[in-house]
Amino acid sequence: MDIVSFRTFLAVKNVLNFTIAAKELGYAQSTVSAQIKQLEEELGYPLFERHGKRIFLSSRGGQFAPIAEDILSLYSKARMLQDNPLEVSGTLCVGILESLLATFTEKTIPEFSRRYKNVNLKIFVSNREELTSMLNLGQIDIAYISSTSAETAGFRCFSLRTEELVFVASAQNPLCKLDLVDIDSILRFPIITTEENGVCYLNLKEIAADRGVSIQNLMQINNTNAICQLIRNSDSVAFLPAYSVKQRVEKGVLKILRTNIPTREYFIKILSRKNKWIEPYMEDMIKAIHDSFAS
Repeated sequence: MDIVSFRTFLAVKNVLNFTIAAKELGYAQSTVSAQIKQLEEELGYPLFERHGKRIFLSSRGGQFAPIAEDILSLYSKARMLQDNPLEVSGTLCVGILESLLATFTEKTIPEFSRRYKNVNLKIFVSNREELTSMLNLGQIDIAYISSTSAETAGFRCFSLRTEELVFVASAQNPLCKLDLVDIDSILRFPIITTEENGVCYLNLKEIAADRGVSIQNLMQINNTNAICQLIRNSDSVAFLPAYSVKQRVEKGVLKILRTNIPTREYFIKILSRKNKWIEPYMEDMIKAIHDSFAS
């Protein structure tokens, strides 16, 4: 019984597929099968139940999983006591929403890369549905997303903060001259927001529905930088996360509209698969993302 067999067991448990787990670990499938068989023999009970080509975690396997997680975590922390972070190696695959990318690349990646020069970073930018699917399939280690709820069923959730959604327009837009703007006035202008399943669009639909009005002139773009460029050069109004327009508002290029609409908030968080072994450098990445909001 060794650390490698624990890692193999958890990889198989996460995807319930020997072929996918072997690919994720960089092993031959026969090696993974042999390691699981040996571990089961040493423990004295089956970790998986096999039905045809499908496998399921056994009752004992489910009880063993958190123990394996704890052992790997303690082993990794013990090694880190003598390891210089600059010498730690590995690969970290991070999935991220486009709207969160700017802060991530500007603050988080440079700091993480300075600390872990031998850890390879792979960044995947997509929408929330695609990222959670990739997480389920073991194609990414963590997903950095936003959603309307604090938790996400089926995943381990590291909640970071709540964020406010705001209506924003060019400083030249006539709405910016008003002390208070209502939703009817806003909807007289072309509206731009993010993709259909994004928190911005979903909240905008709720605002309109609550007031019994419809959105007639709507454009959806899955790129906040492009949206900001468009509203800067037009009379359009955008509905976006406050943090995504913060720098442009501070420079006076864009202006947040003061409205009579109750504040709409959502959650920014990091997800991982349940019971996934979190490497110390993954913990550092999560902390770095959290600190980037505080700075």
